[in-house]
Amino acid sequence: MVNILNKLLDLDRETAVIEDGNDILTISESNTEKVFKFNDIVYSRINKDSVYTGQYWDYFMPIASLYSKPRILMIGLGGGTVAFQLDAIFGDKIRMDIVEINEKMVSIAERILPKKLRSNLFIGDGASFVSMTEKRYDIILLDAYDSMRIPQQFLGEDFIKDSFHKLSKNGIFAVNYALNFNGMENLNKYIRRLSKFFKVYRIDTSSPPGNIILLNSKLMERKDILLRIKKHFPQTKDNVRMLEYYSKMARCGKIPYVE
Repeated sequence: MVNILNKLLDLDRETAVIEDGNDILTISESNTEKVFKFNDIVYSRINKDSVYTGQYWDYFMPIASLYSKPRILMIGLGGGTVAFQLDAIFGDKIRMDIVEINEKMVSIAERILPKKLRSNLFIGDGASFVSMTEKRYDIILLDAYDSMRIPQQFLGEDFIKDSFHKLSKNGIFAVNYALNFNGMENLNKYIRRLSKFFKVYRIDTSSPPGNIILLNSKLMERKDILLRIKKHFPQTKDNVRMLEYYSKMARCGKIPYVE
């Protein structure tokens, strides 16, 4: 009787609490999902019934369909939601490097992901990695947070310029940007910096917006991006809403810098 009641209520069950200095990392599990929280802020979510979560993580997925065999750099592993989704949807069509500054995140990802990631994992600062690497990527994904803030080194013009130069000619730099108080206050300044180098597009991931994806393109126009996604990204019952939000993608910022 208790098991049936738990299933009906889908109760959360705390499975792990890890202390990391002053930070508390928590993994909880219900019948439908696993959730990783960093100081009570949700950093990762794994849906047991679908590769999609219905939240902002999903919105990185269509970007990989813009290329036949994309080379991807992801900065910020968290609990591994985005990396898992990309691997599940695209498999060996993608080649992905991940940079994570906190080694404990790797063990968190290993505990909550359904299978081992096939990505190349580097422990270190993502901004330094981009500055020093000799590799070129088609896509750079930024999902790095310190509590509720994107670390300052990723918001400055040096990192944006480094990302521009480490992308392929037709590359995309995409950012998960949280519209909390700090994010709202700095959004326009950040877009102005991005617009010096990229065509900047905004994709809302909820209504009202909580997180947005800033999709920064070196060359591709909005119509080209949407056409490629429509042609190459599979539409399912679980991602219809996401693709609808993509169709409302809006241009923001000024004319970008030309190399």
